Amino acid sequence: IFAPLIFAKAFFDKNSIIISFAAFASFSLVASFVYIINDIHDKDSDKIHPKKCKRPIASGAISSKIAMIYSLFILAIGIGIGSIITQNAFLVIITYLLLNIGYSFKLKDILFLDIIIIAIGFVLRVIVGALAIGVELSNWILVTTFFISMFLGFCKRRYELLILIENPENFRPVLKKYPQNILDQMIGISTTLTIISYSLYAISEETITKLETNKLIYTIPFVVYGVSRYIYLTYQKEKGGDPADVIIKDYPIIINFLLWLGLVLILLLGKW
Repeated sequence: IFAPLIFAKAFFDKNSIIISFAAFASFSLVASFVYIINDIHDKDSDKIHPKKCKRPIASGAISSKIAMIYSLFILAIGIGIGSIITQNAFLVIITYLLLNIGYSFKLKDILFLDIIIIAIGFVLRVIVGALAIGVELSNWILVTTFFISMFLGFCKRRYELLILIENPENFRPVLKKYPQNILDQMIGISTTLTIISYSLYAISEETITKLETNKLIYTIPFVVYGVSRYIYLTYQKEKGGDPADVIIKDYPIIINFLLWLGLVLILLLGKW
C-alpha cells in the first residue's frame, strides 16, 4: 500500500501520507476479518496441524462465536475507514474482501488458482495505495508484485507439503494435487519472472521519465539477493511457511531490504 507513496515521490506530502495510512488501516482491518473467517472455517484441520494448532481459535482459547463477533466489529471499522478514502480505492478493498471470502470457502482448494488469488490480493494492495493518493502505477510494478507474490506462495506450499508429508490433504486438500517437482518448477519460473519484471521496470523509459533517474538499475542486485536468500531458507533451512515471519526474523533479508530501500530513496531524492 505504501509502495506508490514511495515511487510517486509523494512521501513528503502530508495529505498523501495521511491518506495512505488511512488506506493501510482500512485494508489491514478488512484483511484481518478475512483471516479470522478463514481460521474459523479451518479450525478442525488446524487442530491437528503442528503449528496452526496454537492459533487462538484452533486451540480453543477463543470460541468461534466470539471470534465471529470480533471479526464483524473489525470489518465494520475497516469499511468505515475505507469509505472516507477515494471511491475507487474503496471498491478495490471490497473486491479484495469478496475475492478472499471465496478463497476461504472454496477457491483455495483449486490447483494453481489458490496461489493466483493470493498474488492478486497483493496486487490489489498496491492498487489501493495508488488510487488512495491519486497516482498512476507502472504496469511493471503490478507485474513484479504479482510474480513475487506467486514466488512466496509456491514456497509456502512447498514448505507445507514437506512438513505435512504424511497426510497433507488432512490439513490443506489442495496439497495432494501439488507434486513437489511441480512446486520446484513453479518456484523457478516465478523467481525468474520476478527478477526479469523488476529489471524491466528499473530500466524502462517510463520509469526513467517519471522518476527522473536512470540509476534504478543499481537496485537490481538487492532484489536478486533477496529472492536468492529466500530460496535458500526455503530449501536448506526448511522455512517459508510464513513469509512474514521469515522476512522479519532473517537478518540478511532485513539488512538487504533496508539497503535496497535506502538506495531507492537516495535515487528518488536525486542525491545520486
